[in-house]
Amino acid sequence: MVTLDVAFGRAGKPENSVTVGVAWYLDDRYGASVARTGALTVFSIFNLVFSFTALDERRTMFTLEGFADRKFLLTTGMSIAAIVMGTELDVFNRFLQTTGLTRAQWGVCLIVPLSVVLLSELWKWYLRRRTPVRQPETSAAHA
Repeated sequence: MVTLDVAFGRAGKPENSVTVGVAWYLDDRYGASVARTGALTVFSIFNLVFSFTALDERRTMFTLEGFADRKFLLTTGMSIAAIVMGTELDVFNRFLQTTGLTRAQWGVCLIVPLSVVLLSELWKWYLRRRTPVRQPETSAAHA
């Protein structure tokens, strides 16, 4: 059986390809600096979104159980802060050779990685339908 981590391990190549595609699109429209920034942002958001989808192999990411893990939420918040600061603060722009993004550019960088959610939820739905959840066996001693 193919597990979620194996399925999305294979998704690393499409993730990279989509990141390069976004960089190409942004380079054509806005230049190399915006393309570098967009590629960094898209790749980072892909990984952030993937962390939510990988919480459980079968259970949807839209349950409240994933939000009960305080350490996970703290590190997620730190990741979001790092993505925004790496994109928008001048000190990081000079170090990373990036630039600030407009709302439209942020929109591209946010919408594209959300495709992971759709693919993950479809895969989890397929797994839930394909194999039923095993019920714990009752022992003869309880009978």
